[in-house]
Amino acid sequence: MIRIFLIVFIILAQVENHVYGQVARIDFDKALKIADSLNPEIKNGLSRIREAEARKQQVASNLLPQLSASANYSRLGEVPQGKKYLLGNSNNDYYADITVKQLLFAGGKYRNQGYAADTVIKTEEQKLTQVRRNIRLAVARAYYDAVKLRFAGKVQRELIERTRVQLNIAELLFNGGKITNLDVVRLRTQLLIAEGQLSTLESQANIKQYLLAQAIGITDIITVTDSVLPAAPEIAALDIAYLQQELAQTPELQAIQLVYQKAILDEKIAKADYLPSVSMNAGYNFEGGQSFPDNPNWVVGASVTIPIYRGNGIRAQVAQAHERTLQAQNSIEQTSVGLTARLNSAIESVNDKRQKIGIAKQILESADETARIAELRYATGKLSTVELIDAQNVSARTQQDLFNAKADYAVALEEFAVICPSVLKEKESK
Repeated sequence: MIRIFLIVFIILAQVENHVYGQVARIDFDKALKIADSLNPEIKNGLSRIREAEARKQQVASNLLPQLSASANYSRLGEVPQGKKYLLGNSNNDYYADITVKQLLFAGGKYRNQGYAADTVIKTEEQKLTQVRRNIRLAVARAYYDAVKLRFAGKVQRELIERTRVQLNIAELLFNGGKITNLDVVRLRTQLLIAEGQLSTLESQANIKQYLLAQAIGITDIITVTDSVLPAAPEIAALDIAYLQQELAQTPELQAIQLVYQKAILDEKIAKADYLPSVSMNAGYNFEGGQSFPDNPNWVVGASVTIPIYRGNGIRAQVAQAHERTLQAQNSIEQTSVGLTARLNSAIESVNDKRQKIGIAKQILESADETARIAELRYATGKLSTVELIDAQNVSARTQQDLFNAKADYAVALEEFAVICPSVLKEKESK
């Protein structure tokens, strides 16, 4: 019997895992960790860095000695008459050689290509940092949207329970002849409306959780864990001078500055084609066959290549590189202007959301007190059903307003952190 019980238990556990294994309950920090490890955009960023590193190794190989070897063997079925006259009877020849080539001077072309490749690596690293910040913001928006709807469902369920209690009281008052049947019908109608709204909120919460999974970069079904009022994050007064300094170090601006540096290097690389290139060559070869005795030989020399005329091709590529440099310089100015505007907007948004939290708290205190008094008065038959329903709805709505204000403030901080992450550090230190 024990064995049978264990077998049944294992089977049920496997079925349960099969049905619910894809459903994960996550909080905000866990959502960020999953996104950082599984998001395809972050994976692509890491892949681009590895690609740039491989490109740098490829460019560096141009400055190293180039070693090559070749071998040739030929055997003729019948020696042609011309070759027989010149070389005698020979139909079995072979040839082998090893060559070493070292570039000595190319106008700094390959050295600058190495610098440019290193700049590309740094650029991709900055872009990945920016991608991570943007994904964090996308996850934060999706997460808090889902949390707000889950909390709205919780408030709605509490409202339904309070309405049911008042409906029971209304039925007692009706039986006692203190109110009319119309009041009871109103409460029953309000209860049905609230239940319909709850169903809608739950459906919307599921949709937001699907969007959260998309922002994270996964296909699993997830459920957010938070459904209670979060602690209101508070930060110190914003230091504008420090934030402006931090703004100058944003990955977005750093990346465009690196693009400008690479454009300068590309212009130098293009100009290098005006200059001659010098290389040293050395080789060893071995020739043999029926016509020749074994004949080893070696050679050492140098070669110089000087561009004389290429149909203005070099001038055209230099002009293109110069224009790209000017474009990158203009992009720096454009990015700087855009970031400054975003900083000012973020400051205003954070201050506005923080003020709304204080206002929502005061409204909630007043609405809760009004609803409590309304319920007491209704129980004694001194308040109409319409006034009771209004008081309860206002109380529920102000609870949601306060929660939304705190969630919106948290999102505003995340938006701020895309350009100035120090605001999150201040929040975490509180």
